[in-house]
Formats: sequence, C-alpha cells, structure tokens
Amino acid sequence: IPGLMARGMTEVISCSHEMIRTLAESHVQRGLALDEDEAKLRARSAVSLRDIQRVFHLFLFFLHDFTIESLPIMDSTEKFRGAMLLAVGIVYYLRLDDIARGQFLQRLDSLPSEQDQECHLKDMLESTIDSIIK
Repeated sequence: IPGLMARGMTEVISCSHEMIRTLAESHVQRGLALDEDEAKLRARSAVSLRDIQRVFHLFLFFLHDFTIESLPIMDSTEKFRGAMLLAVGIVYYLRLDDIARGQFLQRLDSLPSEQDQECHLKDMLESTIDSIIK
C-alpha cells in the first residue's frame, strides 16, 4: 500500500471504528437509560479488532479478486481507494440505520484525508451496487 494511501486508510478505519462506538454509546444511553460511564463501557463491545481484520480481508478481496466490467477502469491509487471504501462500507456503514449512516458519512467526509477526494464512500457503494445489479 503506498505511504500516503496507508495513512489515509488508517485514518478512515480508525475514524469508522470510533464513530461506531460513539453511535453505539448514544444508542445504549438512550435505550437503556444508563449513565454515561456505563453506556461507554457497554458501547466498547460494538466494535472489535475482528472488525479491523474484516476490513483488511475485504480490502484484499476487492483489490485482487473483485472485478466488475461495468465499473470504470481505475489506476492503482483509485483501485486501492475503491477497495478500502468498499471494505469500510461493508464492515461499518451497512450495519447502521439511515440516521446513523448520515452522521457516519458526515464524519468521514470531514477527515483531512477525505477533503480533496473525488469519490466518497457512498458514491463507491452506490456505483458498485448499481454495476452488480445491471
């Protein structure tokens, strides 16, 4: 993985992981009427190191084994980025409801590594899904 790409990928995965915990904490606190400390403790189990492993397994799958003829031809940087976005989308984004998905996308889009990108998580997921369905 190219150096700049690795830093961006680390930032996106770390942010995704923490965002799921934050969303889980808020959900647990509202749903179970727990104090903040207890909600934070329970929310820790919403994500684990296995999620990070899943991201990397899926990343490698999308990078090396997943090809769809109708997707635009991508250079190596775009291919790395597309594989990363699809992996993060499957592991983190798709587990959320509509409201949480909006918050998740907003948080990811605010990351420094995402500021100048043409293709974002939702765009990549939608174009891939559309390509598979067609």
